[in-house]
Amino acid sequence: LAVGQRPLIPWWGVPLRLASAVAVSAYVHAAYRIRSWGWLEAGRGPSLLISNHQVELDLMGPMATLTLHGGWHKPVITASAKLMYEPGFMAVRIPWLWRVMKNVNFGWLFEGMGMLPLENELQSRSIARWAWSAQRRHGVLPLAELFKPGVLEKTGFGACNTDDLFSGKHFKKAQDTYVRLSDLNVQYRKEAFDEMKAGVEADLERIEGALKKGATFYVTPEGEYTKTGAMLPFRGVWDRLLPYADHVFAAAISYDPFIGRRLSQLYRVLEVRGTQTAIAELKAARPVTTSALVAEWLTSRSGSFTEDEVASAMRARVVSLPHDLFLDPELARDPGGMARKAVRRLAQLGILRRSGDRFELSDRRTHPNFPGVEDIVVFQARFFGETLEGLQARASA
Repeated sequence: LAVGQRPLIPWWGVPLRLASAVAVSAYVHAAYRIRSWGWLEAGRGPSLLISNHQVELDLMGPMATLTLHGGWHKPVITASAKLMYEPGFMAVRIPWLWRVMKNVNFGWLFEGMGMLPLENELQSRSIARWAWSAQRRHGVLPLAELFKPGVLEKTGFGACNTDDLFSGKHFKKAQDTYVRLSDLNVQYRKEAFDEMKAGVEADLERIEGALKKGATFYVTPEGEYTKTGAMLPFRGVWDRLLPYADHVFAAAISYDPFIGRRLSQLYRVLEVRGTQTAIAELKAARPVTTSALVAEWLTSRSGSFTEDEVASAMRARVVSLPHDLFLDPELARDPGGMARKAVRRLAQLGILRRSGDRFELSDRRTHPNFPGVEDIVVFQARFFGETLEGLQARASA
């Protein structure tokens, strides 16, 4: 039945896909510490691979590895933000080349490497994106016709037209300034909504087609990064694609932000036992890190403490954990030593305040690798709490 079918990865895309995976793999392993366990079954049919979603790094490491070691006949593919398939995307990310790239669309290149577009900015987008889509339909328009007056007063684009937003004077600000769908005037709001609805439908149909051909589709069904450590509800893409998948796998991701200068990513790949318990299984499968246990301990007490107290608490906590949890092997071998490393790193980050041999939490609890997270200690504690909840839910299902 496959004879004559258009391949999921065109012949010219294979070397690009391989080169991209090598480059991404080299970068992420140099910039971060990445460890993994488990693998996808070699003889799988159409499959979904799901991950929890925390930071931009989430899919980069796993996807590069799966691309390098996976097959070409039934490849692992993924969705990428629709904005990557519009002019200006690369110009924002390579600022010194923005004049050359401001009107260049690299969507064909991403698709050739096995990446499919899927709109994830449904309610809020850069003002440049809204303007570009309206200009594509109507030609150059005054922004005063496109947006409500208050929006333009607030953003400072009142005298501009849609084409001006791609000029040197306004380009970066227009790409960085986000406004909501509701900020468009009624006529253009309806047009934008209808176009977005039709676009999402077309994107999902393409992904369905790839699944039917035997691909493994890698997606983060939450759609957005969690800012609290609690997993967000799965979006409609999960229910839409599930009927086309013969297998569902989880790439359960944890981070260890309190250990080492390089952010440490740990993930496990395993098949989900049942689709009804997929969320619980994804939570329960996440590796337990030193950061998670230290955060749990810090949020359950008040006052100052010593390194010895943290080390002793971690040794006791590791012994008390359910046996079905997967512990970072380094934590399992030396919980006391890892706890001491975490305390010292937290002090370097300014999250802990030191006075002699004692430490206490400071008011500043942000982490450079988790933008938008106000309290990384609470984030890690909540993340671990949901891992335990997932284990309990899985056991009772």
